[in-house]
Amino acid sequence: MRQLNTVILLAVLIASGCVTAPVDAVKSGRRPMWMDNPHAKYPLRYYLTAVGEADSLKDAQSIAVGNLAKIFRSDIKVEEHLQERYFELMGDKNSYQEKSQFDREVRVSSDMSLVNVQYADSYRDTVGRIYSLAFINRHQTSKIYASRLAENDERTKNFVKKSKTEVPAVEYAALSAAVAISSDSQLLLEQLDVISSVAKKEISMSYEHDQLLQQLADAARRVHFMVSVSGDQSEKISGSLESLVTDMGFVIDKRAPLKINGVVAFEDTDLKRGDLSFVRYEAKIDVLDISGQTVVSISKRGREGHVSKAEAEARCLRTIASLIDCDLKTKLQKYFDGLVK
Repeated sequence: MRQLNTVILLAVLIASGCVTAPVDAVKSGRRPMWMDNPHAKYPLRYYLTAVGEADSLKDAQSIAVGNLAKIFRSDIKVEEHLQERYFELMGDKNSYQEKSQFDREVRVSSDMSLVNVQYADSYRDTVGRIYSLAFINRHQTSKIYASRLAENDERTKNFVKKSKTEVPAVEYAALSAAVAISSDSQLLLEQLDVISSVAKKEISMSYEHDQLLQQLADAARRVHFMVSVSGDQSEKISGSLESLVTDMGFVIDKRAPLKINGVVAFEDTDLKRGDLSFVRYEAKIDVLDISGQTVVSISKRGREGHVSKAEAEARCLRTIASLIDCDLKTKLQKYFDGLVK
């Protein structure tokens, strides 16, 4: 069935003139017109185009896509792991990545992806430099964006519905998921405005993104954590954990049902390497739900060296703090996402 659908899709696209043959070989010879005036072959009314130049076809195509991305505004910034989290929440990461070459995403940067980028012509000049033209078909791509936005809107509504609960952690989890999907929609709408402002005007979303953000902030304040760390004489690890909790919008509460328990230990060593002294460290941090079950856990052990043992221990503390900022935050967010997936 998948093969039949693919054949039908290709037939439709070929009939509509939307398919460009894959670039199997780079053409040489006379300088093509599209290098100086892409719009002569790909009218601006129907296409967005950009040219890339490099020593290889792959690099030229990559640069062409980067130049294509410059056409789009990038006022909206997203969290580093938003795209991966988006696909996990949508539950169709694999199927989406397996879609045809006509609607596959191309990752441009940490906060920019473009959909339906296609490569058309390529050319090698007399000194061996390769040029490639990348384009986006406005009409075809507008339909893809409209479809994805409709899917996003439906999933956002489902998550908002799940947030209607008396359980603060689930309320937060559902609204956090809704905001993640809505954030993707905001990027798509911004790009669609460049691809086709007319198509964008026809899109109507069920929720205002700013309102969802406010609802999420309100829900986060109803999620309380108790933080306790043994062996933390400097209280720097406790401080890092409390900062993580408050940065996510939660509240520190000594009587909270949700708990973050940590254990850290430091040990002087006899190890010497030049003028350096080394300190061993071990850290384990657990997040417990309201039933007392461990739902998130991270641990790390190692050693750090410096000219003084005090500074070596300070480096240990920074290593543990970095673990909290990265691994613990990611795992904690995945725990919440798991409550509503």
